[in-house]
Amino acid sequence: MDVRAGYKRTDLGVIPADWACARISEFARLESGHTPSKRVPKYWGGSVQWVSLHDTRSLDVGEIRTTAKTITEDGLNNSSARLLPVGTVVFSRTATVGKTTVLASPMATSQDFANYVCGPNLHNRYLVYLFRSMGRTWRSLMAGSIHNTIYMPVFKELRIVLPPVSEQRVIADALSDVDALLAGLERLIAKKRDLKQAAMQQLLTGQTRLPGFQGEWDSLPLASVVVDLDAGVSVNSVAGASCSSSGDPGILKTSCVADGTFDPDENKLIDPHDIDRARLSPRRNTLIISRMNTPNLVGAVGFVEKDYPDLFLPDRLWMTRFRPDSGVHPKWLAYLMSSPSAKSAIKDLASGTSGSMKNIAKRDLLALSLDFPPTDEQEAIATVLSDMDAELSLLTARRDKTRALKQAMMQELLTGRTRLL
Repeated sequence: MDVRAGYKRTDLGVIPADWACARISEFARLESGHTPSKRVPKYWGGSVQWVSLHDTRSLDVGEIRTTAKTITEDGLNNSSARLLPVGTVVFSRTATVGKTTVLASPMATSQDFANYVCGPNLHNRYLVYLFRSMGRTWRSLMAGSIHNTIYMPVFKELRIVLPPVSEQRVIADALSDVDALLAGLERLIAKKRDLKQAAMQQLLTGQTRLPGFQGEWDSLPLASVVVDLDAGVSVNSVAGASCSSSGDPGILKTSCVADGTFDPDENKLIDPHDIDRARLSPRRNTLIISRMNTPNLVGAVGFVEKDYPDLFLPDRLWMTRFRPDSGVHPKWLAYLMSSPSAKSAIKDLASGTSGSMKNIAKRDLLALSLDFPPTDEQEAIATVLSDMDAELSLLTARRDKTRALKQAMMQELLTGRTRLL
């Protein structure tokens, strides 16, 4: 295959003609980490930040500023641990292989990290983004029978594509700008979720009443509005396949319900030989309830907005049948049953000898006492919470699109297919 003008073919792929393929060790000093003896208490709990596998979440951000564990000056001086300078690139080479970030202050690391102190011709943030894009390479280099590990000698010989340092900086700045946008969106989503939780707590308990509503609420069993709970039938499915794209019949997973919402894409394709056994499709304005699940997820509820004739419930999911004269607003009930107090009460109903799986008896759930406002107030509360959910959905979609944009930018910029200089 011909290579376009201004590019060249290398063993690392086609790259711009003015980029190099080189060993990182020619441009950065490789340092290993170390763990001081845990049998010596005076080595631990000091002022020296010490990066370990306990800091996995912090390795996804631009810089690591604090660590879960610290060591003392004695721990640093009386072991093989090294104090690494600000800006060092730390790379998790075991268990959480591929996690990487930059030190915001001088720190030490455990032996689970390969650390690069970059020279003047290798920009540290460029190296971080490059490492984060090399998932396939890391998988090919991993070894070890217990934990996936990349051994230190690999990092001495590791070769990378290397643009001129001025272009490295521009690439890192462009990707950092997208990361900043993503971080802002994550903070906004977290804030909106907190606001929704606060609104649920106030509105669903009657602590705060919407304008125009007053009067006492009625404490009634769920059976006063739900005449029965119907379960589906579990059928065989096709491994790894979903019906969402094919349009063929699918069986719902228990993960299709969470926090009052129903996700129809959480399904598995039904084995063609078992389609005739499937029964009970999700219907509009009903609730689906997880009657059997893990202790944290049992009793999860989701509101169904429309009919899904090609989807079916397994026997671990219930669907509500409301009394014709109940006057209940189903979406409000989904919010109520997903509120912290109701979720706690529902989980208390679950039983089972297995620590990993619990189930709820139908009669116990139908006997659960809930506080019911008038129907028009139920509808008003559901509208407020639905509007908050819609805003959250828009923000989440924007975040997901931004993530996809970042991945596309990394693919273009870190291979030189798109040039910024």
